[in-house]
Amino acid sequence: MDKKEEKSQEKSKIPLKKEKPDLKQTQTKDAKNESKKEEMEVHVKPKENKEIKFRLFLYEFFIIFLAVSVSFFVENIRERYIEHHKEVQYIQSLANDLKIDTLEMSRVIKRNYEQSKGIYTFLKKLENSDSSKKETNYIYYYSIVYLGTIENFIHTDRTIAQLKNAGGLRLIRNKAVSDSIVSYDALVHDVEVNGDICLKFFYDLLGQQRELLNFRLIKSNNFKELLADPKLKLLKNDDYTINVYYNNSLSFASLLTGYKNKIVILRKEADNLLKILEKEYDLE
Repeated sequence: MDKKEEKSQEKSKIPLKKEKPDLKQTQTKDAKNESKKEEMEVHVKPKENKEIKFRLFLYEFFIIFLAVSVSFFVENIRERYIEHHKEVQYIQSLANDLKIDTLEMSRVIKRNYEQSKGIYTFLKKLENSDSSKKETNYIYYYSIVYLGTIENFIHTDRTIAQLKNAGGLRLIRNKAVSDSIVSYDALVHDVEVNGDICLKFFYDLLGQQRELLNFRLIKSNNFKELLADPKLKLLKNDDYTINVYYNNSLSFASLLTGYKNKIVILRKEADNLLKILEKEYDLE
């Protein structure tokens, strides 16, 4: 063997040195492996994530529900306050209307009583008249003083009309008050119907007076002078015309008496309603 071969054999017999692993690379790999394991562990626990989301959903739902409920109750309280305020305003306005109505009713009752009493006096004088001349004077005087005018009750309906038309009657929470308002309104309607009948009959009576009386002969505003004026004459002086006028005057007096009695009942109802309003709502 030559020397070259011997050297190569010797080199082959020498053991190779093992490379030492790099510590830093090993630690980096270990850290990455641990982080991967942690990520895997997180993904492996999906149940905890769903429970957290469900609890969060319940919490948010509860907060939203609470907010909506509170706003609803606040709005409901606000609406009740507004409706109560409107109710008190309606009641105060109605009380003022009732006071005006009672004064008007008292005036109409007094005037109708005097008028019907005067008409009945006129009819008795026609029955007991001993001369056609006195009868003529009676017809002129009583026709102008007691049969020439009529007093109708004019209802102040501004508040009740609003309560009926705008649905404001539902705002009256007190049933006794609302029932009394409805009852009073029904009586008012009945009185107004009777007033219209009296008014129609009055116009018919005026038409007959124009055919019976000569207004050119009335020279003074002192109507008592008509009882003794010798110049007064009737345009129609036959028994039939006088009897028809008598009958119509009697019918008119009866209508006025019935009308007055209905107003008396209405005034009592107005007084009772006013007392209820003052008691329930502490009106001054």
